[in-house]
Amino acid sequence: MPPRIDNTLRTYNAIHDLYDAETRDFWEKFPVTTVKKFVSGLHGKDVVNLGSGPGRDSIILRDNGLNVTCIDGSKEMVAMTSRLGFKSILCNLKSLQFGEGTFDGAWAYSSLIHLTFEESKALVEKICNFLKPGGLLFLGLIEGSGHELRSVGDSDYARYFEYYNREKVAELVKGIGFKLVYKDTFQPGNHVYLNYIFRKVSL
Repeated sequence: MPPRIDNTLRTYNAIHDLYDAETRDFWEKFPVTTVKKFVSGLHGKDVVNLGSGPGRDSIILRDNGLNVTCIDGSKEMVAMTSRLGFKSILCNLKSLQFGEGTFDGAWAYSSLIHLTFEESKALVEKICNFLKPGGLLFLGLIEGSGHELRSVGDSDYARYFEYYNREKVAELVKGIGFKLVYKDTFQPGNHVYLNYIFRKVSL
């Protein structure tokens, strides 16, 4: 098994400025209707951005009237969102802990892709617990199969990627307490991003 989140976080600490610049165009092109589906489906305004990175998507959520708490395992990324005025918490997603019913929504865009499937399944269970009844989970995943460790240029830095298809997403949330309410795709370049919104329901 290749190195996973620890090496990925080390990489993001090293390339945080580069990553911020590279993803600017991504978030400028991100479908407004997809964001509106998430925002309009919430029963409250308190949301957590899991794997918030440099905070470009957090700005979009804040501009839509939401109170955003940023969580990231990279200290450099947390410093960036702190400078943007967000409540920002340094935490490896595998160690995430919140009380029951803390948030109205959870936004996890291109963050679970850096965990193994088993780690993501455990995280989704935690998310279900800390969401309020009827709360929303937004997942952004990359379409594909298997997993890989992707190097950053010619450096010794690398990131772990777990890829998903429709069946794998269904297995990810199976038996946890989420109902699919919306899905679409977004292809700004070579990769197809799978966008899913789930609502917490009683099992």
